[in-house]
Amino acid sequence: MTHYPIRLNRKTRQVHVTRPGDTVLTVPWDALFLCMRENNLPLFGKSVDVRAHVLAGDGKTVIDTFTLVYYEFRDKEKLLQFWEYIRRYMQEPDGVEQCDREEAVTLRLPVDGRREGLAFGIVRTFAMAANQPVAQLIGSPIAALTILGRWLAMSTSKVPVWPAEVDAACQVDPDDPHRKDWRSNGKYDFYELGWPMICFVVGLAAVVAGLWWLLSVLM
Repeated sequence: MTHYPIRLNRKTRQVHVTRPGDTVLTVPWDALFLCMRENNLPLFGKSVDVRAHVLAGDGKTVIDTFTLVYYEFRDKEKLLQFWEYIRRYMQEPDGVEQCDREEAVTLRLPVDGRREGLAFGIVRTFAMAANQPVAQLIGSPIAALTILGRWLAMSTSKVPVWPAEVDAACQVDPDDPHRKDWRSNGKYDFYELGWPMICFVVGLAAVVAGLWWLLSVLM
C-alpha cells in the first residue's frame, strides 16, 4: 500500500482504519481508549503519536490498536495541536467550523485515490531541513537517494481503495463550504519546491558521479 488512510465520520460516530491485507477496521469513536506514546526511531531518534486502543467487553483487554495521530519528531506540543484538531472535529458541536478556521493543518497530502508524485516527494524530503538552503544542498546526495526510493516505493505499491459501504457512508457534498483536500494547498513557492528541485538535481548528479568513480576504481 502507498499509505494506510483513516476516515473519521462525525455523523455516524465511526472511525474507519485501513490495515495490511486489504482489511478495514471500523470502530465507534466513543469506544476508543486513547493515549500518547513515544517511539524510538533507529535513524531519526524519537517520534510521538496518539495511539488508539480497541478494548474487549471487559473494558481492560486490548484487542486491536492503531495510530490515530502521528508526529515524526519528538514534539508533544505539535502532536497535541493535531490531536486537538481531530478532537474538536469529532466532539464539538461546531467542530467543522472550528477546524475550518484552525491553522494546525497547513498542508494536505495529495494521495487521496492517487499516488504521491515525484514533486511532492521532493517537497516532503527537503522539508526536514526547511529554511536551511545550505544544509539542504549539503545533504542533497542523501536526499536524492531518499526521494528515488520514495518514488520507487510509491510506483510499485497499491493505492488503497475503501470498501463501497464505507465510501458511501463518508461522502462529502461537492458544494460543502468546508470541503478541503490537496487542491486547497495552493502553489509551492521557490523555497518549497524550486530550491529543493535544484538540490535534488545536484544531489542526483553527485550520486551518479560517485558511482561512476567507484566503478572506474573497481574496474
